[in-house]
Amino acid sequence: MQYSNGIRPIPLWLSHLSFDGIFIVVISVVATALLSVSTPIWVGLGFVFLILLLYGIVCALLSYIISMFARSAVTAWFMMAFGQVIFYFAYFGGIIGVQSSTPYEDFEYMMNALFFGLGIVSPIVSLERSLFIGLQQMGLMCNGRSIGSVYLYGGPILYLVLQAIFLFGLLLWWDSGFVMPSQRSLKATIDPEATDLSPDLIAERKRLASSSTDLRVDSVTKRFGKNLAVDNVTFGVQSSEIFALLGPNGAGKSTIISMIRGDIRPSTSASAIAVAGHSILTHAVAARANLGVCPQFDSADVLTVRETLRFFAQTRGVQDIAHNVATVIAACGLADYTNQLAQTLSGGTKRKLSLAVALVGNPRVLVLDEPSSALDANAKRTLWRCLQTVAKGRAVVLTTHSMEEADALADRIAIVSARMLAVGAREDLKRRVGDNFHVHLVSRSAPRTSAGELQAMRDWIAATFAQASISRETQGGQIRFEVAAAGRDVVGLIRVLEEAKGALGVEYYSVGKATLDEVFESIVKRYGDEDVVERFQ
Repeated sequence: MQYSNGIRPIPLWLSHLSFDGIFIVVISVVATALLSVSTPIWVGLGFVFLILLLYGIVCALLSYIISMFARSAVTAWFMMAFGQVIFYFAYFGGIIGVQSSTPYEDFEYMMNALFFGLGIVSPIVSLERSLFIGLQQMGLMCNGRSIGSVYLYGGPILYLVLQAIFLFGLLLWWDSGFVMPSQRSLKATIDPEATDLSPDLIAERKRLASSSTDLRVDSVTKRFGKNLAVDNVTFGVQSSEIFALLGPNGAGKSTIISMIRGDIRPSTSASAIAVAGHSILTHAVAARANLGVCPQFDSADVLTVRETLRFFAQTRGVQDIAHNVATVIAACGLADYTNQLAQTLSGGTKRKLSLAVALVGNPRVLVLDEPSSALDANAKRTLWRCLQTVAKGRAVVLTTHSMEEADALADRIAIVSARMLAVGAREDLKRRVGDNFHVHLVSRSAPRTSAGELQAMRDWIAATFAQASISRETQGGQIRFEVAAAGRDVVGLIRVLEEAKGALGVEYYSVGKATLDEVFESIVKRYGDEDVVERFQ
């Protein structure tokens, strides 16, 4: 999440190393002090202290690398410790073998060859050799060389310094986008003139080619083992546009967001994701500098609101921190809470703070992952007004399970169920379901309406509106039906309902077009569920 909000790899890993370095220094000082009082024969304890310090730094960096692949911190620690033990005894066994089988005139050469061969692989070998040198054991001091020579303490120091530089560089390379330059660019996947594509996909490819599109997601596919989580999804989000990503549970929305953030990688080389023109796959640092993410959880710590925003602005490398933080506070309506601890804020205000953190640095692309989850109705609408304000001048991707939220905020909507089922403007999607009027009748006797009264309402609908279809009927005396819009207008329909209202015993009625809930349900049933089941089997 820190990377998603623009924090760069160098300060991130330096902060981890600085924190762990406190323990490394303390352990090195204590260990050197214990060695000094253990026996008077130690030689060059200053070098031993330096090597202990370097050894701790290299081990910390190596543990960071291992943690990229290990499933948990305990697993990473075990792999690190077990590997060090193996190399420790491997080097010790090698020394015993050299001493027992090597003529004296070849002894120094073989000992050096053993160290320089194994020491380049594991830092424990350098530490072990320095302890042998300090204790004047294994004949390592019998060569007449200076104590700082590369054949004595200088060798372990050199190896540990080189290993620290290599491992830190590997971390930066890994987190900065480790795809080889040969991977094809985003533009190579765009072919808006293709004729064998769906109208939605043709429209999206044209958007990808537009210079005003700040977020490009092209042909993205992700597999987890045999499960196809995301299947060839393509869409583009332009500046000042809110794009809602809807779908049933397990439809791949969170996976798409994780790929946009660069947290996980697509499964195919044909996939391409670009943020403000920078590929998240090959130029992750530049892409994330233009990306802000508001996660489902809150950014609450033992800091005030202003301190929290200043911290993220500093780590993100914002130039004018005071101006940026003041602008974000005003935009998100946090002026009354600037000196209040983030932990003590209400749920709605914490969500505003999470949004403010994502806005630090004025990113061109904003990703909102269910921003109003767990908020009450009043706090939710306050947050919506805030989102509509901050969306100007940036591309916004919104994931939500609330059709009301998507209807209120989104300019364009995409419905996914592993693959893209439909994408387009809100009203355009509603027209695809049908351009019918939806009429909702509520009986005066509801919820105790008798079967006869309901049948009378059904008979009147059938006699008054030819080919009208009852889409929903409840046991509470309510009927919802659809009427073709052709040749009708809202005024005429209301007039007919008013004339029959008394005779039918109808207390309330409403007339409108398809809601987003109905659009979502219709499209998922029409294109999604059966197809998704088949592809997962």
